[in-house]
Amino acid sequence: MPEEKTYAKSKLILYTIMIGAFMSMFDSGVVNVGLPVIASQFKVNINSVQWITSIYLLVMSALLPILGTVADNFGRRKIYNLGFFVISVFTLLCGFSVNLPMLIVMRILQAIGGAMVMANGMAIATENYPPNQRGRNIGLLATTMAIGSIAGPPAGGLAIGLWGWRTVDDARLCQSSQ
Repeated sequence: MPEEKTYAKSKLILYTIMIGAFMSMFDSGVVNVGLPVIASQFKVNINSVQWITSIYLLVMSALLPILGTVADNFGRRKIYNLGFFVISVFTLLCGFSVNLPMLIVMRILQAIGGAMVMANGMAIATENYPPNQRGRNIGLLATTMAIGSIAGPPAGGLAIGLWGWRTVDDARLCQSSQ
């Protein structure tokens, strides 16, 4: 007799995954509008500072299949939660960067956390809910990711305009970029 799978009764799992998906995509775009300010502050050319956004996307894309496989072996929940922690720590540390190489390294580490979250969100959403809810859940996650990538640049522009570029990478809202 086949074993019957039990599914989550709470939408909390889905909402948590949606927050992670939003933040991963939001982080990829929020810094874009601040590149000229960052280039000016670090006294580097715009071509060099573009690595801040490019490296995030490259690392995240390269690690998605790897971290999905790691999660298969060690548990999706563990890798997903670790990803949230990694994003939080290195988002804060991005704002403390004193030069471009340090900021790029922090973005690489931040992207590792983003990949942990992104690689496992869809799998968690499909494993914890019955098959008749999977399409809706995947649609909600895709919509949340799209909103995160759309919201990143305007929110980044507003925060940078009001408080400086470091605010898009950490919680120190009072620090100016000048």
